[in-house]
Amino acid sequence: MDLSLLLNSHRLNIRTSAMIRRGDEWLMHHGINDSFITTVGGRIKLLEDSKSALIRELKEELDLVVSENDLQFQTMIEGFFDYNGTNYHELLFVYLLEIGDELGDGEIFAQPDDQFIFKFYSKEELLRESIKPHELKSLMLEEEHDVHYIANLLN
Repeated sequence: MDLSLLLNSHRLNIRTSAMIRRGDEWLMHHGINDSFITTVGGRIKLLEDSKSALIRELKEELDLVVSENDLQFQTMIEGFFDYNGTNYHELLFVYLLEIGDELGDGEIFAQPDDQFIFKFYSKEELLRESIKPHELKSLMLEEEHDVHYIANLLN
């Protein structure tokens, strides 16, 4: 059972994600109807820790096998935002994953869910993109690094 709880028009979401770096590029994805990109990951399941959940999500979404030692904890982002008319309170655990050429170049086409597009982005491309949560951009471009961010976009 995913750790996502709907209360009236509000949703509590507990997620995990990876900032996946290959050399000077970052792997991001977006929903086919979204105007922003984000890191790869997903919801944590009940009684599942954030690292195990991320290992599972990377296997499901990218067919990428990683170990706990491959993931380096970076930060936690506590976000408050609206998405498609629902107000979210989200806790997002963020890890760094360095990879080689396991996933090839450009877009990644063999996806189990055709609602998402995965692509590697250069630093210059990241600077032009809308990234959510926006704190990820600072982390990836090494502008700042805090252990816990609070991003309230509802006020």
